[in-house]
Parts: sequence; structure tokens; C-alpha cells
Amino acid sequence: KEFNDALEGPTPGASAGTARNGAAFFAVCRGKVSEGIDFADKAGRCVVLTGIPYAPKADAKVRIKRSYLDANRNLNNGNGNLNLSGEEWYSQGAMRAVNQALGRVIRHRDDYGAVVLADERFAHGNVRAQLSVWLRPAVQP
Repeated sequence: KEFNDALEGPTPGASAGTARNGAAFFAVCRGKVSEGIDFADKAGRCVVLTGIPYAPKADAKVRIKRSYLDANRNLNNGNGNLNLSGEEWYSQGAMRAVNQALGRVIRHRDDYGAVVLADERFAHGNVRAQLSVWLRPAVQP
């Protein structure tokens, strides 16, 4: 509610000197804000990612899932393709969260905004290849 109220403008009865003229909003990937609120148009003009949100490698669920996928990688999945490896699954999950967060600022064809990828790993080909197709041509080192 407070977020939506802030978007609507100054608090009723506020003096001219207290009117809101812009803001910075911080959130974490995989959190409620990165995947649940629409920041279309003036609600968001820039997103800065300061890292890639990999799940903790030491987490028991992550270790078990990776081991399972690695053990079953070569099993027939019915369509002639190999199953995901544990590493591919791990990377795919992190990059899904990245793409979800990046999509918060540019919501439709006529929307605009800046995307700042502030981590040198985004320059690596295997990471860039997992960015959304619409963003890849605009990524600069």
C-alpha cells in the first residue's frame, strides 16, 4: 500500500517543499518485489543488478537436485535430447531470476528504461547467452 501511495504523488496536505520528485528503490532478486509488482512506465526507469543470484551451493536441496540431475543426465527423456546437468539447472535458475528482475523496468514495447549489469560475469558468453533475447543486442562491456 505504501509503495502504491508513493507512486500516486505527494501526501495530501503536504507542503510544496515536501513533494516527492523521485526515489531509489532497492530489492533483492527472487524477492516479492522482483517478481510480483509491475514497474511499468514512470514507476521504474532503471534496474541495477550487482550480481547473479545463485542459490547457496551448500544448501542441501541444491546439492541433492544437482546430484540427481547429474546422475540422470544421460537417461532418455523421450525427445532425443539430453536432460539438464546439475550445473545447467543451477545456472538456469539464477538467470531466470536475473531476467525476471530486468523485466521489471521495461514492461511493454513503448516502455523504456536503463539496465545496468554491474558484475563482470555478465560479460561472459555463457551468461550473456542466458539473458532475455530482447536485451542481448544492447549489452555492452
